[in-house]
Amino acid sequence: MDKKFFQSEKFNDMQNDEIYGYLESSDDLLIRGEINGDVFCRGTVYCSGTITGNIRANQVQLYHSHVTGDITCRKIYTDDVSDVQGFIIAESGSVCCRVGGEITITGTPSLSFNQK
Repeated sequence: MDKKFFQSEKFNDMQNDEIYGYLESSDDLLIRGEINGDVFCRGTVYCSGTITGNIRANQVQLYHSHVTGDITCRKIYTDDVSDVQGFIIAESGSVCCRVGGEITITGTPSLSFNQK
């Protein structure tokens, strides 16, 4: 399986536009552009961009983001501007954004983060 590691940065005052494919990181991940593929992160996903795919992470923080896919994490925090079109499953957190699916906060540490 081809693994891609990505941290959005600005080059010559231009931000990364799009990344296609599966992203995996063992550390925190900062996403400011557009991701078309699933994201697996053992750290925290900080997103202020667009993700079309599922997110599995220890923690997810969304700021002015749009996610089309399911989010599975231990902790989640969103602002009121973000939009999630999918299911959210977390142990704890605060979801203030618009969600086009179900939100499940388990309150117990029962989520497994073993990759399929």
